Amino acid sequence: MNACNFVEHNDFKLVYRHYATLYFVFVIDSTESEYDIFELIHTFVQCLDQYFENVCELDLIFHSDKVNHILNEFFMGGFMIERNSDLVLNDIRTQLRLERQDSGVFKHVGSKIKSAVDSKTERIKMDVEKKFDYKLN
Repeated sequence: MNACNFVEHNDFKLVYRHYATLYFVFVIDSTESEYDIFELIHTFVQCLDQYFENVCELDLIFHSDKVNHILNEFFMGGFMIERNSDLVLNDIRTQLRLERQDSGVFKHVGSKIKSAVDSKTERIKMDVEKKFDYKLN
C-alpha cells in the first residue's frame, strides 16, 4: 500500500481521512500529534453521522452552522478540549432543546412587544390629533 494520511508541507502537516465520498482534512503544526488528530477526525465524523443520521455532502453544505457548532465543541481557542463524542452530542442536543424553548419564549415576548408598540403608537396618534385639533381651534 502506497498511501498515507499525513502530508507534510513546510512547517505544517495535513491530516486527512476519507469516508465514502467525504474527505476531512485538518492542517496542524509540529506541536500537534498526527495520530491524535487522525482519531479526532474519526470521532468528529461519528458525531456528524449520529447528528445527521448518515451524514452526506448536502448536510455539510446546507447545515454548515451546525457542523461548525459540533466542531467548536471539540476545540476552543485552537486547543482540543473534548474527545468524547457522547459528551459532544449531549451538549449539542441540550443546546437544541434550549433553543427550541427559547424560540417559544421569544414568540410570546414578540407578541407582547408588538402589542406594547401598537398601544404606544395609538397613544402617540391620539396625542398628535389632540394637538392638531387644538391648533385648529
